[in-house]
Amino acid sequence: MNFYQAMQLGAVNLKPLIKNTEDKKLKQKYITAFILKNILCLLFCMFVVISFSKIFYDENSIVGVVTAMCILTFRFSNFDFDVKQTALTIIGIFCIYMICPSLAAISSPVIKFVVNFIAIIAILILSCHNVMYSNQSILVLSYLLLYGYPVSTVSSYTYRIGALAIGGIIVATIFY
Repeated sequence: MNFYQAMQLGAVNLKPLIKNTEDKKLKQKYITAFILKNILCLLFCMFVVISFSKIFYDENSIVGVVTAMCILTFRFSNFDFDVKQTALTIIGIFCIYMICPSLAAISSPVIKFVVNFIAIIAILILSCHNVMYSNQSILVLSYLLLYGYPVSTVSSYTYRIGALAIGGIIVATIFY
């Protein structure tokens, strides 16, 4: 296994290799791959969040967090659909993100409950075709993050819609 292949392994696979390898040179290679992979992942996430924050202003940096989480999730997972269907489903879920968290944030408690319930059920129905992949957990978490960080002005909401549109396109394109 070369260095790049070692970096592609998850922690679940790489940690036993590090523990069970007796060759010091190979063990050092696995440790270096593990550390470098984590540093690169952290730098990638920082780049995405800072880019969204600079382009769409600080109030919408949470969209960068959601985008980075979805990119990292759908790099190794899918919805168990046709690839085109999955890309369209990702765009549809990002459309739910555009409307429902902000609508719920400005509504009365009863309407807030109904909007959040319908949005989360829709996300679950769209993303939970194969429960083994656990896609629904990251997508519901993303919804809750967007709901927990509401926008305060109309211009911020306009930027949030743009940020979510671009984030959805990025995630769907990377998945596709």
